[in-house]
Amino acid sequence: MPRTKLGPSPKGKRKNWDEKDMVDAIKTVRERKLGIREAALHFRVPKSKLRRLLSKQTDF
Repeated sequence: MPRTKLGPSPKGKRKNWDEKDMVDAIKTVRERKLGIREAALHFRVPKSKLRRLLSKQTDF
C-alpha cells in the first residue's frame, strides 16, 4: 500500500529569526559576555548557524 501525506511538511519553517538578533548574538559572543549556547537561547537564533558565522570570522 502506498504511503500518503497527512499534512503539510514541517520543512517549510526556516529562518524564523531576525538578522539584527544574529548580529547582536555574534557581537555578544565575540565580546565574551555569553557563550554560543547562551547567546543562541537569549537571542532566539539557531546555535549551528551562530557557530558557523563565528567560525568564518567575517562581519555579518
